[in-house]
Parts: sequence; structure tokens; C-alpha cells
Amino acid sequence: MPHARIHTFRIALLGIVSTLASRGEAAETPRASVDLTTTDGTAAVEATWRYADVQLVPTRHRGPDANGQPTGNWQATWEYEPHAG
Repeated sequence: MPHARIHTFRIALLGIVSTLASRGEAAETPRASVDLTTTDGTAAVEATWRYADVQLVPTRHRGPDANGQPTGNWQATWEYEPHAG
């Protein structure tokens, strides 16, 4: 009897997985598309392109301890600035 329960469970699980998979296949057609590489596209959504040169800045970070956790001695490392966002 336990074998029958496992088989029933597998069939139920397969049904759930196939239902979820079919939802992913039925993607809607996009309602709009904007090409942000063009002047018209950026104007349509009032987008602005910004950039900043990246700089490497020296900083310190804790090294790994015996368990691999960052609680060991302080070590020199590098950080980049600015961060996105």
C-alpha cells in the first residue's frame, strides 16, 4: 500500500509541475516597447543617461577565520566607487 501512495504523490506532483510550467509558456505580448538607445525612446519615458568613471579605493575587510567566516584579522583590499543606483 505505501507504494501506491508514493505513486499517487508522484502523479499529483507531476500535475502541479506541468500546470506551473504551462503558465510560463503562455506569455503575453508586450503592450509597449521602448528603445532606450534612441533619442525618441528616451524622450518617451523622460529617461536620462548618466555615468561616472569608476575608481578603485583602498579599504579594509575582515579575513576568514578557521571556519571560513569573515571574523578574522583585518586585511587590505579594494572597493570600487561609485556603486550603481
